[in-house]
Amino acid sequence: NAFWHRSVYCGLVAKKLASLEKRGKGEAQFLTGLLHDVGHLVLFLRLPEQAQDVLEKANQSGKHLYEVEQAILGFNSAELGSTLLESWRLPKSLWEPVRYQHLPAAATEFAPEAHILNLSLELTDCLEPELKTGETLDVEQLKTTELNGMTLTGEELGLLAMDANLESFEVLNIINPLATTVF
Repeated sequence: NAFWHRSVYCGLVAKKLASLEKRGKGEAQFLTGLLHDVGHLVLFLRLPEQAQDVLEKANQSGKHLYEVEQAILGFNSAELGSTLLESWRLPKSLWEPVRYQHLPAAATEFAPEAHILNLSLELTDCLEPELKTGETLDVEQLKTTELNGMTLTGEELGLLAMDANLESFEVLNIINPLATTVF
């Protein structure tokens, strides 16, 4: 349930950011946000001890989870997830932003989408306690943020985050009606 809540929330934030940026209605960005953590899910299902070890070392060191994954496993969950999405023959517009979600400047063809996903993750980490990556943030720390040449104030980000949070319960109720009673 925590995985789905975080994924839906991130997807909704990405969709709203894409809409603000006038990139259509944001359906593709919703999907990248929804699927961004599939690599973590695979790690926890296939390598549970190593995944737990990575989490503990990230918490102890204060490093980003993807950095600790890279150091211990030789790859990170974003790379794993994007490889899985690519193997499913999903379009590059979905898997490339997932691959570069932590380092959006490294994306080639879909860098703006990777930046949207990266900011969506920052907002998700501010407000969602489950499956955090990196240090704790809060919306007040994101006073003014630039996204692909567009400036967003902390107030705008806070309203966007609150709107996504409310909408996430509607989406989760469709996916798993019992999940929303937990949150």
